[in-house]
Amino acid sequence: MRTPDAIIITLVLGVVAATGCAPTAPYVYKQAEFDRRLPTFNREPTDISAVVVCYGSRKTSPEQVAAVADAECGKFGRVAIFARQDYQRCPVTTPVAAYYVCENPARSGERPARDGSPELPSAPDWIISPSGLTLEPKDTEE
Repeated sequence: MRTPDAIIITLVLGVVAATGCAPTAPYVYKQAEFDRRLPTFNREPTDISAVVVCYGSRKTSPEQVAAVADAECGKFGRVAIFARQDYQRCPVTTPVAAYYVCENPARSGERPARDGSPELPSAPDWIISPSGLTLEPKDTEE
């Protein structure tokens, strides 16, 4: 192999590898999304009670994760309430799974906003750190 060919191949492989490591935006995890045997394949649900958001903790803020959950629950007139997170469900490119419960605004105790829409809960003020340790909520002094 000539040297210029080896350089080109190395550069192409490097670009492909770097692209695979690029940060991925948070997204809604849909279990069995590609299982064609299911009657729900390629169909939007008519209602949901929970949502799982996959994300990478290095480049994603809690507000971004909560916004994805709020949008998904909001499609069904519900509000997203944070429940927990772990490393057991999502793929390695977005290893953290944030679990939210989608509740009716009246049942969740949320106060309506001025425009009549439900006031969405705030994002948790902690996130799984890159080291995998769960950080404690920030202390707020008054």
